Amino acid sequence: GRRRLFLIAQGISLLYPLALVLLQLYPMMNPAWFYAANMTSSLISFITISLSAISDVIPKKWRSSCFGILFGGYSLGFALSPILAIPLSHFEVSLLSLILLTGGFIYSIFYLPETLSKETSDKMRRLRQAA
Repeated sequence: GRRRLFLIAQGISLLYPLALVLLQLYPMMNPAWFYAANMTSSLISFITISLSAISDVIPKKWRSSCFGILFGGYSLGFALSPILAIPLSHFEVSLLSLILLTGGFIYSIFYLPETLSKETSDKMRRLRQAA
């Protein structure tokens, strides 16, 4: 399934806001950590994995609407995030980002089901071993 890869991608995406918060808390910290976290966060895109997971779990007649909801939420985040700069400071926005991503990561650990059934997973494993 895609659960493990999705959790890895979410965990890697936590590095960027974590480095940003730490850089603001400790101004003498080497900024190379921030740049390294930024580069690392681009290694695995959890949006791509989300689309694959939707394809695995959702019936065909509902997939397009689920894709729309996913991209709508993603676009809404981009559209509304600049508004947060008005009432919140730079540090508060960074901390909010870290808290939201951490909350999503913890939620995924406990509630995200495996996307492939046991039978399909075993069948794919046998095909990979035979190749």
